[in-house]
Amino acid sequence: MPISEIYLDDPPAYIEEEIIKKPPVQVCGPPENPVFEPVERQRHFGILTYTVNDRLKKMMILHVILILLLAGNGVTLLTILLHQGCSEVTATTSKTASTPTYTTTTTTTTTTTTTTTTKIPTTTTTRIDPQNSELTSTTPEETTATSSTSIKTTPDPGDTSCGTTRPLTFLFAYSNDLSSKTVLDSRNQFLNNVGIQKFSYYGSVRFDTSSMDIPIYSNINDFHDAIQNNLPNPNIGFQSYSIGSNVFDAIEKFFSITDAPVCGSVIYILLKRYPNDADVLRLVSLIRYHHAIVHVVTSATPSGGSQPQAMYSVASKTNGIGAFQYDENF
Repeated sequence: MPISEIYLDDPPAYIEEEIIKKPPVQVCGPPENPVFEPVERQRHFGILTYTVNDRLKKMMILHVILILLLAGNGVTLLTILLHQGCSEVTATTSKTASTPTYTTTTTTTTTTTTTTTTKIPTTTTTRIDPQNSELTSTTPEETTATSSTSIKTTPDPGDTSCGTTRPLTFLFAYSNDLSSKTVLDSRNQFLNNVGIQKFSYYGSVRFDTSSMDIPIYSNINDFHDAIQNNLPNPNIGFQSYSIGSNVFDAIEKFFSITDAPVCGSVIYILLKRYPNDADVLRLVSLIRYHHAIVHVVTSATPSGGSQPQAMYSVASKTNGIGAFQYDENF
């Protein structure tokens, strides 16, 4: 059929269907049961309560453990302190209980004290005579001895009277065992030396005799004459080879004089007889204390004594010169 014919025909009638009003469809779940609603609520609250209670239990357990630990530590510390206190009390009681009672005898003695004073620390020698002792019985109550040690860390400055502008003293010491020629030759060598003029005081001493004098002069001519008038004399010297030189005593006696300053002095020694004492520590300390210098010429042919190295050691330890020579080379 042609298209024009289709459109020419009457269109088909529209038949409206009768609209049937039907109730709406409702989708429903299981009916709500009010009986089970409290159960659901109880279930949720039960889990929450269990959880909270579990945490509280853990915290309480931890607190209990901590309290127990602290209590244990406190008890331990208290026990230690009490134990130490008891030990100290016991020790004190033991010392008090074991304090002995002594019965001693006091000896009354006659004591003679001899003190030698020089310009160094004083040396005191005490001698006790046992024949004059008497015994007296006494009972003292208690004796306590206390000892202390003092350590000196700062060095001793020694004689502080030295100074660049202070006058100096020269000492010429010679053995009585030398020949007069040897002594005079040495004296003349010093007097011809220009350096001798720097001294303000001059002293001389003849040792290796029973007595010694140390005159001090401010005039060099008087010094010259003093040696000339006190040359060696064999008649007043030591007669035995075993007797040692008393040169140590001569040096110590020089440092005890008050006629001239001894600090910074120079001592020149002509040694013929050796000392018998090898211990020079005290003598060296004395010389160093006064900042003095010792020069020694020792004879290679000694007249006695047993310690040839003694005075050489003194010279070397006081910034001096020590030499061994034959007498004709002094």
